[in-house]
Amino acid sequence: MKTYDKNKELIIKILLSALIGTVVGVLIFAFKCGAEFLYNSSDRIFSFTEKNFECLPIVILGVIFLSYLSYILLKREPYARGGGIPVAEGLVRNNITFSPFKVGSKAFLSSYVSYFGGLPLGSEGPAVLLGSCVGSGFNKIIKNKTDNALVKAGSACAFSAVTGAPIAGVFFIEEEMHDGGSFKKLVCVITAIAFSCLTSVLLCLVFDKTFAMFGYDFVEVIPIKYYYLAVICGLIAGVLSYLFTKLFTFCNGFSIKKLKKVPLFIKLLICFLVCAVLSVFVHGARGNGHHLIESIELRELNYKILITVLFAKLLMLCFVGGSGASGGIFIPLLALGSLLGGLLGECCIAFGVSETVYAGLIGAVTVAFLAGAQHSPLTALFFSIEAMGGLKNAPFTMITILIAFLVVKLFKNKPIYDLLFENLTYKK
Repeated sequence: MKTYDKNKELIIKILLSALIGTVVGVLIFAFKCGAEFLYNSSDRIFSFTEKNFECLPIVILGVIFLSYLSYILLKREPYARGGGIPVAEGLVRNNITFSPFKVGSKAFLSSYVSYFGGLPLGSEGPAVLLGSCVGSGFNKIIKNKTDNALVKAGSACAFSAVTGAPIAGVFFIEEEMHDGGSFKKLVCVITAIAFSCLTSVLLCLVFDKTFAMFGYDFVEVIPIKYYYLAVICGLIAGVLSYLFTKLFTFCNGFSIKKLKKVPLFIKLLICFLVCAVLSVFVHGARGNGHHLIESIELRELNYKILITVLFAKLLMLCFVGGSGASGGIFIPLLALGSLLGGLLGECCIAFGVSETVYAGLIGAVTVAFLAGAQHSPLTALFFSIEAMGGLKNAPFTMITILIAFLVVKLFKNKPIYDLLFENLTYKK
């Protein structure tokens, strides 16, 4: 009888996970389309202002309005602030509780404000938070207060749908949430991912959209004689991802702990203004970095532009980290890794390395930087294979990721999302 009850419970959870995956697939597809429209609209406005400086005061006024709008949405919902993934982690681990609808809706809207304002933030963080809110909502409907399997499933399928990387989604939820998973939870996660990705693919076919985050069909195989570069690039990516994690979480923690008397509106206003000005004067620094990554892979930017954009991105992310603005840092981490990879690639070519390794090397450094910051080597590897055409150079990428991961472990640094969650739950 007990076995029958357990099997019945598992079947119900699987059916609910399928329903959650379908709902999340529709929701994330709509969210991505809206985010893409706002990114493109923001880019057009800043491009026009770059050529017509007399319009800059109008843009500044618009940015002030957006910062106030963001403040209105976030002032009473602290869990809607920031990247979204740290909050989803807390929800999966049962460390925090909140109203799924209130937090989810305000994170949805406030992240849209961030995208339109030119902040260098991605859609993956709010998407994961939305997925966890859907799972939490289903838990409330069935009056389940202890089992977090549906919340975990919602988070995982949202990540897979927004990145177009279903296998990476499985490893993401295990590496990032690390809440002591079970077979039942894993089945729920895989079911939700399957249905969310299927739903997203069908919607992409209907509306002529692309499911994959990136479309890399030009990456060439790196010859074995250049595999020593994997060690060098891994060491550099590991050290710099450690330094970036320290810098970003310091800005975030300093704002929360030391500048707690500064009004949220002032923090948001400064962040929006700094990002707007840099977006006008540094073209490559605009947005979340998605198009920047593709431009670097195609070697459309020289080393001077790469350095300028790298410093502009770092400055923008420092202000964003201390502001509380909604938006993810997964894609910005990829953008920073890609900028680093571009610079390393240019250095290698300058020292006589074949240009054919350029795209493959950038892809490896990009995900190695991500793995170092997040402490998620498997997520980074499978994301590279699924979303960045990394299968051709999987051994090279694996070595680069492993070296970067070992470096951050030697520094005894915590994952960036864990540090952000600690700051989020800091008792004032």
